[in-house]
Amino acid sequence: MAAAVLGIVSCEKDEPDARSIFPVDNSVQTEFDAWLMRHFVEPYNIRYEYKMPDRETNFGYWVSPPPVEKAIEIAKLVKFSTLDAMAEMMSTGSMDEDPTLFAKKFFPKVLFVVGSFEISNTGTTNLASAENGLQINILGAKFFDRKIDSERIAGTMLHEFTHILDGTYPVHSEYT
Repeated sequence: MAAAVLGIVSCEKDEPDARSIFPVDNSVQTEFDAWLMRHFVEPYNIRYEYKMPDRETNFGYWVSPPPVEKAIEIAKLVKFSTLDAMAEMMSTGSMDEDPTLFAKKFFPKVLFVVGSFEISNTGTTNLASAENGLQINILGAKFFDRKIDSERIAGTMLHEFTHILDGTYPVHSEYT
């Protein structure tokens, strides 16, 4: 009888409750989150994801979240070298024109920053990827060095964006 009572009591402790062991508090906004809202969401309707929700990761790789200070550096680099450059280059300068229209229309809606690179079991390393024209994954953020990697990240943004435009517009046969 004592063993049955102990079994029932011990099983009650093992039953899961509705609380997650990974609490997510989306109401806490950092200064960086406010900056992202002003410089990515409001002007371009782009979500810059650096907190690494598991639904965005590729489960075929072991990946890690980026350090916040590296995510900040990369966000500023992308804003000034890619998004603002697109707004400047694709604008006619007319006062009634929205200079962000080109990026709003064609640039992916999510930039997902991952701390580590994706390394396959054969040793191949992915630096970045684009997913269906909706998302660009920036990989290896924790290894980002502004003096060395700025050109690589800016070039990667344009490279992945070119894949999106290539899928949107037909390429003339003289360029293929």
